[in-house]
Amino acid sequence: MIDAFSKKVTGLIKKNLNDITPEKEEVIDYGIKILVYETIVIASAFSAALFFGVFKYFLAVFLIYSILRMVEGGAHMNSRIKCIATYAAIIFGSIFLSKNIYIASPYYSIPVFLINFFAAYKYAPGDSLEKPILKKKLKVKLKVLSLIVITVLSLGSFILWYSDKILFNAALITSLSVTFLLSPIGYRFAKCQRGS
Repeated sequence: MIDAFSKKVTGLIKKNLNDITPEKEEVIDYGIKILVYETIVIASAFSAALFFGVFKYFLAVFLIYSILRMVEGGAHMNSRIKCIATYAAIIFGSIFLSKNIYIASPYYSIPVFLINFFAAYKYAPGDSLEKPILKKKLKVKLKVLSLIVITVLSLGSFILWYSDKILFNAALITSLSVTFLLSPIGYRFAKCQRGS
């Protein structure tokens, strides 16, 4: 369904623009597929969060996950179904665990911070063969951004413990999930290879 839609839209674009080479056509088609696919996945996740009454926690987990994945990268699944399943498991699993575990002290965020910081320092940014990061300057920028985001997230989590323990838990669990996907174990789990 998504493939047929993207081919139809790509055909319309090619018909109305003269300078579309076969390579550009392929890029346009792929971009439309990703746009439609991501829109469906995100709309479905937002709808599920509203339905289950966990929108506040979903929004926090969604933002933490999205920002960390943008700067840290990490392993990607090799099919849309696996991608959706992993995404849903991380997002809604983080919310479920956050609501059902009790952490007695904000100081538990310190070892989580150290694990996340060390992993980002050692492995970020994580790329793949399909989307390698080739420019050294970009790699350094993403690594520095990763370390900054992890530090800010950890400080924010520490403070959150005093006002909303579920959000505190969500921040820790979500950040550890992204760290897992950044690690060599996460790459093996996803059957993904680093690009560089």
